[in-house]
Amino acid sequence: MQLENGTYPAHPTGRVEVGEHANGCLIATMEFDIGEGRTISNVFWLTTKDGAINTRSIETLKEIFGWDGADPFWLADHAVEFVDVAVELVIKNETFQGNDGNDHTVPKVKWVNPIGGGVQIANSDRKALTSKYGAKLRAVSGGTPATKKTAPPAAPAKAALPPEPKQNGIPSDMHACWKTLTDAMADKPRNDVEAQWFEIIKEACGDKPQADYTPADWGVVMAKIKTTFDNLPF
Repeated sequence: MQLENGTYPAHPTGRVEVGEHANGCLIATMEFDIGEGRTISNVFWLTTKDGAINTRSIETLKEIFGWDGADPFWLADHAVEFVDVAVELVIKNETFQGNDGNDHTVPKVKWVNPIGGGVQIANSDRKALTSKYGAKLRAVSGGTPATKKTAPPAAPAKAALPPEPKQNGIPSDMHACWKTLTDAMADKPRNDVEAQWFEIIKEACGDKPQADYTPADWGVVMAKIKTTFDNLPF
């Protein structure tokens, strides 16, 4: 299977195996569906060779799948419940020399993240953060206040437009919608793509959880993406 390096929306297929690797590590393998009939498996290394706990893998499984981190076989017991969990896979191709002496390149899962999983703001308290960092920032910036910019003159009011009718669209799915958006924004930073994604699904389906979207809902999302980027064909 050939894949480009990148981030792919995915969901588990319901296949999870837990056991000890030949090198002595405790592992959990999970298969993911990345759309278009393609699947890829990831190994979560729960321990190191010397038996030390691999906290990063465990925290990932706890955050995404609700595991309590105690019994690893719980993941296999509840595997079928994970098929509706949306994730993002960071995939990178790696080259190795096979037993035949030839180089082989295969796609590998580097990270498994929740949808939109990036750097999260843990504290946005303006007063507390200004008090904590303000003096340090002023010190390196010379302590000169920023010049106030004059606001541009207000644009003349436009006549109110009738509300845009909700489009039913052709039934679709998350993978197709995400690919269409990332293709349309291929030259944009990852954060901009994620922000546009959440804005579009909010406008299309309100606060409905993505896990509850029907093919018709994803059709509405697809229609919204294509009208947002009017250069995309229907």
